[in-house]
This record gives sequence, structure tokens and C-alpha cells, in this order.
Amino acid sequence: MSKPLFQDIIPPDRRSIKHVPLPERQRPEPIRQTPSREPVYQEPIPVRRAPMRTEYAPDPHPPRRAKKGSFFRIVITLLILALIVGAAMWAMSRASGASVSITPRSQDVTVNTQFTAVKEASSGLQFQTMTIAKDGKLSVTATGEEFANTKASGVIVIYNNTDSSQTLIATTRFETDKGLIFRISQGVTIPARHIEDGKTVPGSIEAAVTADVQGPEYNVGLVDFTIPGLKGDSRYSEMYARSKTPIQGGYNGVRKKVDESELAKAREKVRSELKGNLLREVDKDIPSDFILPTNAYYIQYESLADTQNSTGIQINERATFHGIIFKRQVLATEVAKRVAPSMVMPADFAQSSNLAFAASTTSKEPWNSQALQFTLKGTTTLISATDIDKLKQELAGKPRKSLNAILAAYPSVARANVTMRPFWMSSFPDTKEDIIVTIDS
Repeated sequence: MSKPLFQDIIPPDRRSIKHVPLPERQRPEPIRQTPSREPVYQEPIPVRRAPMRTEYAPDPHPPRRAKKGSFFRIVITLLILALIVGAAMWAMSRASGASVSITPRSQDVTVNTQFTAVKEASSGLQFQTMTIAKDGKLSVTATGEEFANTKASGVIVIYNNTDSSQTLIATTRFETDKGLIFRISQGVTIPARHIEDGKTVPGSIEAAVTADVQGPEYNVGLVDFTIPGLKGDSRYSEMYARSKTPIQGGYNGVRKKVDESELAKAREKVRSELKGNLLREVDKDIPSDFILPTNAYYIQYESLADTQNSTGIQINERATFHGIIFKRQVLATEVAKRVAPSMVMPADFAQSSNLAFAASTTSKEPWNSQALQFTLKGTTTLISATDIDKLKQELAGKPRKSLNAILAAYPSVARANVTMRPFWMSSFPDTKEDIIVTIDS
């Protein structure tokens, strides 16, 4: 007969799990049974407890108590924050301002019209002359020797401390304190004195001068000049000159010689560079309220005395720029009267005009003429001019919402946008200096 399965894992005494001994600590106390039916009192099992401590250990995380003075620290912190916010508000109010961008009424026009301008007239179309002189040099290798007898030359600045412009003709004499005489090669007009930064500043202009006599004794450095032709006149003490560059080139004797063809090429190169430099300088020096029409200038070239160097000679050239400039708004208004009479006057050019200038004169020096006839030809954009200073004065201290009512008195303005600083400001600043008005053309 086969043995039952798993017989080998039954304990020998055939005990069940009920008979597995328990650990001592887990064995329950046996309950004594009595034959009596009355309830039997059972003594409770004593529980082992840790001995009681008479002293309590401190709480590792006791509740925080308000330290003495915390209230005052909070008050001081709040005061400091209030001061910081107040200072920031004050600084922003001090930096307050307003920007107004104006779009003027405009019109594109085509111009092919003749005009007449008078030099420095008190009314009507007038013109002024802008004169700048520059010197250039270039070394050329010598091919031989020659006898030379040359005059010294240089550039001076002529000053006029009178209340009206003064004109000096060509060959006007200038004298040094040692009695050396130099002459200007071209006529010039020196502007009157003017106020600049609260100070009276003499009018000035640059001019080229040449020694009256050949020779090295006229080679001088930076010196002062008087105008002997004005002796006995009140202008003698109010008109004078100072050299801008040393006056050099006077020579008498044998010197190195350069091939004529090479000399001509070198002079042409120097003159071309001088022209470019002059035009770049003029663009920076024209006053903002003036305009120089395209081709409204003349450049005169002059060969100065050559100087010797170790390899040959150094050629010296001078270029004098004569520009005919006009007040922007005056010229634009005259153009508008001819080609756009329906525009709101006065007028201005939206940008630097590209109108081509052509003088109707046979004079070799039209810039010295008192009256000048000329033609302007081309296309440009005219805008109606606005009195910016007057507008800022009227806006100062006014509520922002009054802008449209104020602009109603300016028919030259098509529309305008305003920006306030800081943004919550509801009125324009009280002073016009804090209001910026720009023309969006």
C-alpha cells in the first residue's frame, strides 16, 4: 500500500501548530478553572514601565515668543519702505516730461523755377556765403634741379567784431608785427559778431594769404595780423587776423626738379582729395536751419609754393570752398508760393532737398555778388512749418485732454501723438523745456 504524500514532513509526534511553543514573553498566563460558578478574581498582569522622572526635559522645538523690540523693528522697516517708495515717486516726478510727435501736412512737388536772392537781405529771399579753405600736400620724386624763386603762403582766420558783416576785396593786405606784408588771393565776407552761450563772439572766416615778396624770410609760424588799409577807421581795432597754419614755401635758389607730367598727376590727385574732404566738412558745418542746394557751391584751387624734401619736392595745394546757402523755411516758402500756393504757409523741406542749383550769371565769383539769379530744378517734398516754441509754450501746464483743442489753432498739423513720463501724468509739464516736440516727416 502506498504511503500518503508529504508524509516525511509531518513531525514525529504528530503535533499540530497549536503545540508550537511560543516565546516566553508572548505566552499568556493560564486561567485557572474552578468548579464553582462564581466569578473568579484574576490578578492583573503587572506591566513593566520606565521609572518616572521628576525633572522634565526641555522641548527641542519650543514655541517662539515675540522678542522684546520686534514691534519697533517692524515699524522702522515699514517707515524705510515708505521712504524708499516716496523717494522713487519723487525722482520719477522730477524726471517727468512729455513728448509730442507731430505729422505735418505735406505735398510732393516738381520744381523748375527761377529765383532771385539778395545777399544778407533783411526780408524776402536772401542768401549767405559759406567759405572753407583746406590745404593738401604730396611728395614727388625729383628728376633733376632748377632755380626757383617762390613766395610763402598759408591760411589765416579773419575776425570781425562789428555789428555788421564786412567785405574785403582780393589783394587786401595783412601785416605782421615785424612789418611783413601778406595778401589774400580772393575776396571774402566776414559775418558780424553774435551772441553764443551768453557771450559776444566775433564773426570769422578762413582765407588764404600769400607773401608780398619771394624769399625764405617770409616763412613765419603762427602770428597775428592787422589790416593796414583800415588805419584811421574805427574798424581797425575791431577787425584782425591770426594764422591758422604756419606760412611756408618762400624760396630763392637752386632746388630739385620734378617731371611736369608727374607733377600734374600729383596736383590732380591732391585736389580731388581736397574736394572730398571739403564736401564732408561742409555737411557737418552747415547750420541746422540752413540748406545748401545740390551744386550750389564753387571750389577754387591754388598751387602753393613747393618745398624740398629728401627724395624730391613736396607739392602744396589749396582748395577754397564757396557755398551759397539759404534759410530752409524761407527758401521752401518761396518754392511753395510758386508750385504749391494752396499749402499752409510758411513751408519747409521734409528732408534735405535734392533740388539742383544753377546760377544765371557770367560772374567768375557769383558768391561775391550782391544779387543772384538762379534756377532750382527737381522734385522734393514740402511740409507746412509749425512754430515749435510757441506750441510748447501753449501746452505747458495744460491737461493732456486739451491737446486736440490747442492743435486746432495749428492748421499745419495733420495729427499728433503724445507720450507722458511717468505714464500716470494727466497734464503737461509746467515748463516748456520739459516738453519735446518732434516733426515726423
